[in-house]
Amino acid sequence: MAFVSRLLEEDPAAAAGLSIPEPAEDEEERPWQEGYFDAFGELQFDRQYGAMGGAAPISYQTMSRYAEDHGIAGDDRRVFLVFLRILDACYLEKLARDASAKTG
Repeated sequence: MAFVSRLLEEDPAAAAGLSIPEPAEDEEERPWQEGYFDAFGELQFDRQYGAMGGAAPISYQTMSRYAEDHGIAGDDRRVFLVFLRILDACYLEKLARDASAKTG
């Protein structure tokens, strides 16, 4: 899960309270994962934030435009959108836990 470690290195605040399991001996990073994390890193701040706090998911338009700009089409585009939504949901969940912990 080196890709998770790298993601957290880019956003140290996200690492607070997270436990990252040790990878299995035969587990290695797969090259296909890199593109999803690169895209998430580029798009994670391209979202709306509420006046009272809180973050909205990355918009479909933003993800779709990224896919178009990078030549991601057909089934690859569908899978790309699914993976980005999963990453984004995990990120938003972490933000919500952090906000809840601060308010007690």
